[in-house]
Amino acid sequence: MTAAVKGILYVAGGILLLFFVLVGILSALDFTVRVRYINGELTLSAGVRPVLIPVFPQKEKPETGKKPSASKKKQARKKAARKTKEQLDRHPEDLPGTVSAVKELLTAFFPPAARALRHIRVRGLIIHIRVGGPDAAETAIRYGRTNALLYGGLGALSNAVDIRARHVGVSYDFLARETETRFEADFRLRGGHILDSLFSGLAGYMKIQLKKPAGEPAEQQPFERKG
Repeated sequence: MTAAVKGILYVAGGILLLFFVLVGILSALDFTVRVRYINGELTLSAGVRPVLIPVFPQKEKPETGKKPSASKKKQARKKAARKTKEQLDRHPEDLPGTVSAVKELLTAFFPPAARALRHIRVRGLIIHIRVGGPDAAETAIRYGRTNALLYGGLGALSNAVDIRARHVGVSYDFLARETETRFEADFRLRGGHILDSLFSGLAGYMKIQLKKPAGEPAEQQPFERKG
């Protein structure tokens, strides 16, 4: 074996080892989305636990110029729609191919994605609903309905998803006119399940492409322009 071949094998082995190390690290990471909803205000954070970055709402950027008016935004949307229509008129055969490609991607990636979602873990769940109403009778009715919906739905969901709750409860306030809701939870998914879903989807997509006969026509016939 020559020195050049040995060098190539060493480089290939190093790349392969680095790949497996990266896969191992990514598989061990805990990707997390933190959801918080308190009385109509929603905040979302995402990242790798424990480092989470706020995603919504985004901090408002300082205004650097005049904002576009509503009429200009409407004109821009109409222009984009007209441009898309003109492109389809010039190349009507593109639409069936696009539809076929989207169908193939969904066929390949949907089953492994659904399998990965079954491994989502819910941690630090907090749900508290304080029921109020226009009068005591209506408050009592809402309180009963809320208990049934909350505990019944949570019980059914816990059969499919791993949930660990910190607090779940319903209270009532005859003096409050509105119902107040607090919801907090971390939705976690291991990187290994994400990678498994990605690789399985890619393998399924390649299998679909390999099964196609050479020069297979699109499933739908191209549109014909009339007139």
